[in-house]
Amino acid sequence: MGLHVAGREEGVERLLSGKDDLCLRPASEDRPGLAANPVAVELLHLYAPAGHRHASSRAIALDSLAPEGLVLREPGADSREALLAAFAACGTSPVVRAQFSSDETLAEAIAAGLGIGLLPEGEAHALVRAGAIVALDVQGFPVRREWSIARLRAARLSLPAELFLREAIEDAEGLQSRRVEQALPA
Repeated sequence: MGLHVAGREEGVERLLSGKDDLCLRPASEDRPGLAANPVAVELLHLYAPAGHRHASSRAIALDSLAPEGLVLREPGADSREALLAAFAACGTSPVVRAQFSSDETLAEAIAAGLGIGLLPEGEAHALVRAGAIVALDVQGFPVRREWSIARLRAARLSLPAELFLREAIEDAEGLQSRRVEQALPA
């Protein structure tokens, strides 16, 4: 069993060509010939450097952040497309200061004061705890992103791939059950 890190389209191409058995991809994208099993949910927040003028503001209008200067993921990245689409829906185009190829580098750029950026909660956690960045309270955020493991519908999975998929599905179901239990009143 191996792991190949690829962009969204390359991952699907590798599935379709038989190079890979499984592919992690956004759950919102339905592709003919692929079967997908939901396995994770992440929340994407807009973050700013600690001490930013909007750090303690509430219900910030997204369009008011357009001139602030954004740091984004590279073209084609889901988080970049989601954020730019949100600005377009407001009828505004943000100032983009820089783009990066990883969430880790993007988080460090935010902490260094380069701009505001959209990050998964998990990626930002350590820098938030360290007091280097803060999640902004922006209307319409956080963005919820669901992930699925996809496979070719017509193909039989190898035993390692079948076991991996089964384990991922069971873990996702267990996580969902714990969230429901935590949400129920005592």
